[in-house]
Amino acid sequence: MNTLEIVLVAFVVGSLYYYMMESSIPLDSNCSFISSVWTDVLAFVAGAIIIYRAHTHNDKYLAMVGGTIITEHIWQVLPKYTMNKIMK
Repeated sequence: MNTLEIVLVAFVVGSLYYYMMESSIPLDSNCSFISSVWTDVLAFVAGAIIIYRAHTHNDKYLAMVGGTIITEHIWQVLPKYTMNKIMK
């Protein structure tokens, strides 16, 4: 598998991880959505750097980790900013 295919698989893995994480948190809790925007930005940058390094070193496991980090933070960003738009 090449790096792109691994990152696509990481999207599925990251989505499943996010689903498991959210299902284990009480419904009245919003702890996954209280981080600042900089946490998400740094996670995207770190995930992209990890994927780049994985591509450079041909390391599929590292690409999986980077893709999973990005995917999990995408799922966290979407509700955070959707809720802010609704409340304003």
